[in-house]
Amino acid sequence: MTMIKKKVKSTSEKTYEFKVLAIGDCGVGKTSLLIRFAKGVFPDLIEAHDVLTKTTTVDNTKLSLKIWDTAGQERFNTITSTFYRGAHIILIAFDLTNQQSFDNLQQWILEVDRYANETSARIIVGTKSDLNSERIISKDAVNQFCSNKGLQYVETSAKTGDLVEEAFTNVCREFLDQIKNGHVDFDEND
Repeated sequence: MTMIKKKVKSTSEKTYEFKVLAIGDCGVGKTSLLIRFAKGVFPDLIEAHDVLTKTTTVDNTKLSLKIWDTAGQERFNTITSTFYRGAHIILIAFDLTNQQSFDNLQQWILEVDRYANETSARIIVGTKSDLNSERIISKDAVNQFCSNKGLQYVETSAKTGDLVEEAFTNVCREFLDQIKNGHVDFDEND
């Protein structure tokens, strides 16, 4: 069955449909982050979801987000170029309590640069900010890394909900600004 994307119009506003990807090492909390954002709960039992949906409003613009979870595929190196095709928003997640997941950000960014559209909006998301006593990665180290890469950064906790909404709002706003400023010729069939 072919899925047809179309712009939905109400009497006064357009709804943009964005494809959102969450990538990063296995076990960093991507699925929990996505479920917290889309459903507003922290899952007791983690069940992979291929695609979650959420309708939200950013700066008076209605958005329909199709949120793609890698669902553990990264452990088998099965994330392919087709996964990135048409992605408007990319969240690159790492675990604040896991040095290797932070070190691997560079590889994830290289993959995004290789396969994703250059106009996709990207954000680095630190997960598990509620585990302060187990934190290994300093804010300074992450801020320096993100500054060097020209990327936004938000620290989140799917467990408490802290800054989860803000992470998605910030990166959606970045993509909307590109559309409004004419830097992206937005076509939902990209």
